[in-house]
Amino acid sequence: QIDVNEEYPEKEIFLQDVADIEYIPLETNEEMLFQGTIAAVSDKGILGVSQQGGKLFLFDRDGKAKNLICRKGDGPEEYNVIQRVDVDWQRGEVYVLGSPTKVYVYAFDGTYKQTLDTKANIRQGDMFNFSADKLILFKEKTNVGKEGEMIAYCPIMLLDKSGGNIDSLQYVKTWDASLSIVIEGNENMKAYLWCEVMLGQGGETYLNDIASDTIYRINKKTNGLFPILLRTPSVRDSEGGKYYLRLEGVTSRYYFLKCQISSLDMTDMVIKDDKSYSLVYDRQTGEIFRPTFRNKDFPSEEWSYTIRSNGEKDCVYQTLESFALKEALEEGQLEGSLKTVAQGLDEDDNPVIMVVRFR
Repeated sequence: QIDVNEEYPEKEIFLQDVADIEYIPLETNEEMLFQGTIAAVSDKGILGVSQQGGKLFLFDRDGKAKNLICRKGDGPEEYNVIQRVDVDWQRGEVYVLGSPTKVYVYAFDGTYKQTLDTKANIRQGDMFNFSADKLILFKEKTNVGKEGEMIAYCPIMLLDKSGGNIDSLQYVKTWDASLSIVIEGNENMKAYLWCEVMLGQGGETYLNDIASDTIYRINKKTNGLFPILLRTPSVRDSEGGKYYLRLEGVTSRYYFLKCQISSLDMTDMVIKDDKSYSLVYDRQTGEIFRPTFRNKDFPSEEWSYTIRSNGEKDCVYQTLESFALKEALEEGQLEGSLKTVAQGLDEDDNPVIMVVRFR
C-alpha cells in the first residue's frame, strides 16, 4: 500500500551494489542512422523507432545492425503514423499501431504479412505483445453520458495475432483521469495528456491505469487481474487526486514507481514538472523510499532508466547518447567499462544501450 501524500525517506544506491551492468553500442552505418526511441530490448534483439520518419530499426542482442523497415505511406500495406510498436521475437513479427483501429504486421525483413482490425479506437501507446498468440490493447471510451460522465465499459482487448479474433478482459472502467496542463497567461485554457495504461516488463503485463486505485498484474493463463499495489488516498478524493501513482518498472527486488503531479504548467511552450518524484518499493525489506541511483561508471549523473520494454526478467534499460558520452569522456567523468566503450565512439554514432540486470 502506497500513501502518495506521505513523506518517504531518501536513499542513495550505487547500481553495482544491487545489479550487473552491460553496455551495448548500436552499430552505425549509412542506412542505420538511428534517431528516435528504443521500443523493445530483449535477449533476442533490440527494436528502435523513429516516429517522425516512420522508420523501424532492428539490431541483434550485440547491437549489430540487422534491418531497416520503413512502410510509411497511404497504401493498403502501409501505416500513416506509428502510434505504438512492439515485437514478437519468437514469431519474427513487428506490430505497428498505425491508426486508431489498425495494427500492421511485418516480418523482420519488412515484408508485409497482414493488417489486424481492432474494430475500436485504441488509446495511443497502449498496445503490447501479450503472449505467444495475442496482443493486448486498451480501447478508448466510446460513449459519454449526461454532463460528460463516463458510461462504464470493458476497455482491455486481447487481439489474436493470426485471425484477428477479439476477447475482452473483465475489467470495468468507470472513471478516467488525465494530466492537465495550465498555459501561462491564459489560466482559462487547459490542455490534457493521457498516460499509458499498460506496462510490459520482464515477460509480464501490468494494468497501470492512473484512474484506478489498484495496480494489477494480468495473469496470462487465466486473463485474470492480480492486485499488486494499492494507493491511498483514493485518486477520486480531492487530496488523493493531486498525485497519480504510476508503475514504471518491475524486478524481483523492486517496484519502480512515480508520483506524478496531476496538474502541470506550460511556459513558452515548455511543460514544467518539478513536483513529480520517484519512489521505490523494496519487495525484500518492505521499505518505501525516494531513490537516488548512481552508476559508478558515471558517478556525477543520477541514473534513471528511459526504456519501458518487455525484455528480460529483472532487466531495465537506459539509452545513452554517443555525443553526451563523448562530452563526459572529455571532461573525465567516465570510469570502468563505460569509459572504454566511449573511447570507441564518434559523436554521431548510434546510442549505447545500458542494460541493468538487478540481482
